[in-house]
Amino acid sequence: MTDETATLLVVDDTEMNRDMLSRRLAKQGYTVLVAEDGQAALDTIAREAVDLVLLDIMMPGIDGIEVLTRVRTTRGPSELPVIMVTAKDSRDDIIAALKAGANDYVTKPIDFAVVLARTRTQLASKRAHEALARKIAEVEQLAADLHVASITDFLTKQFNRRHFMQVLQTEFARALRYQNVLSLIIIDIDHFKKINDTHGHLQGDRILADVAAIISANVRSHDVVARYGGEEFVIVLPQTDEPGAMVVAEKVRRCVAA
Repeated sequence: MTDETATLLVVDDTEMNRDMLSRRLAKQGYTVLVAEDGQAALDTIAREAVDLVLLDIMMPGIDGIEVLTRVRTTRGPSELPVIMVTAKDSRDDIIAALKAGANDYVTKPIDFAVVLARTRTQLASKRAHEALARKIAEVEQLAADLHVASITDFLTKQFNRRHFMQVLQTEFARALRYQNVLSLIIIDIDHFKKINDTHGHLQGDRILADVAAIISANVRSHDVVARYGGEEFVIVLPQTDEPGAMVVAEKVRRCVAA
């Protein structure tokens, strides 16, 4: 959003005030929407992508303070700036508006230069907040990606040995605490050195990835599959006894053999 693309909403029950303010703001390059009462303002805000609201306090029906109060239940001051328009001597209204979450206010009769300056200030603040929010989201995503990378084996896309050891410790402690059974399957690919020597390491890598995918496809969602090292894999099976683990192991063996 820039000043040139910002959408403003002018809310006033007096047609002359709406027209005068909306025309002058439009000449500054803004897209201007208008609402003649509080309910129309709320409907417009719910329907349109509004960047800033110029909101008259004194209106019949739903007044400006009530509109602002409802808006602030879903949209914070940095997300949707609201500048209140009030009579010059309405000190109590100004205080109430600021308490309800108004970003700023202007008084009647309106000085357009003041309105324009305060509008630009609030839009600049909104842009800065949006840029900061994007940067925070990028940092959080990077941190999440780094965490996933730190516990994932690059080749097979399964958990790595370090994460497996942490999981095993956790599950072992849980099994002891709650007296649950716990099984561990260790899988080794036979004659893997011969595969590498005969077909090359790229084909060997493909075999490792394929085997890992087969193992992962044949366990439960809460079982943990990891590459232990080289051509060795492990499966941690919480709440699984020896016969149950044997069923899983044989199923995996058959699928790999096939």
